[in-house]
Parts: sequence; C-alpha cells; structure tokens
Amino acid sequence: MQTWRKTSVAVTVLFAGLACVGCGGTDKPFKTARLAGTVKLDGESIENGTISFVPEDGQSPTTGAVIQGGKYAVEAPLGRTKILISAVRGTGRMQKAYDTPDSPTMEITEEIVPARYNVATTLEHDVTEKKSDSDFDLKR
Repeated sequence: MQTWRKTSVAVTVLFAGLACVGCGGTDKPFKTARLAGTVKLDGESIENGTISFVPEDGQSPTTGAVIQGGKYAVEAPLGRTKILISAVRGTGRMQKAYDTPDSPTMEITEEIVPARYNVATTLEHDVTEKKSDSDFDLKR
C-alpha cells in the first residue's frame, strides 16, 4: 500500500504541473520553441507516460506532453527548464478504491521511472529558439 501511495503522490504532482499549462499569472508574453524526441528507459521506448518542462525562472508556464510509443512533441518556453518524466504500470494486484464495504476495486500501479527523473529530477534542458530533437535515454 505504501508503494501505491508514493506512486499516487508522484503522479498527482506531475499532473498538477501539467494542469498549469497556460497558467503563469503574468501578462508578459513568452516565446516558445517546438521540442520533439524519444524517451527510453534502459534502451526500451516508454510506451505511455508524461513529460513536463518546468521553467527555472518561475515566470513562464510549465508545459508538458504525453509520451506515446516512446515519442513526444511539445511547445516549451525558452530558457532553462527542469524535465520531469513519468510512466506507471499495473502490478496485477487489486485494492479497494475507498475504505467502504461497497467500494470498487482498482489495480495498484507503480512508477517505473526512477525518482531522479521525476519528483527529484536531475534532468535539465536549455530551450532555444531553434527547433530541436531532445531525446532522453534514461537508466534505472
């Protein structure tokens, strides 16, 4: 159950970041660049996941994209960003969704990407005006 809670927290944090796309609370315009690339874990494509670009300046909005078939494409604000990558898989174990007798059950999931690439990310990228391929080959 503890793994499920940690995964839930990580996924919640990542989706909260994605939900802020377009949020910035500023009237200042910002420039973006198109980034596209592949995401692999131990040499294998991440089939389904998310990737977020969080500007270090705190002024531009966070942007993100879905990873499908190991590929992503996104418009990200120019400047230095931290990158968060997440992907979960089912464990085959089930648990109640709520602590009630008639609760439906759901599969327990686990994060497959190490924390150093998401909640405790060490990934950074300088987004420039040039369109660029940004591939990520992550290791466990």
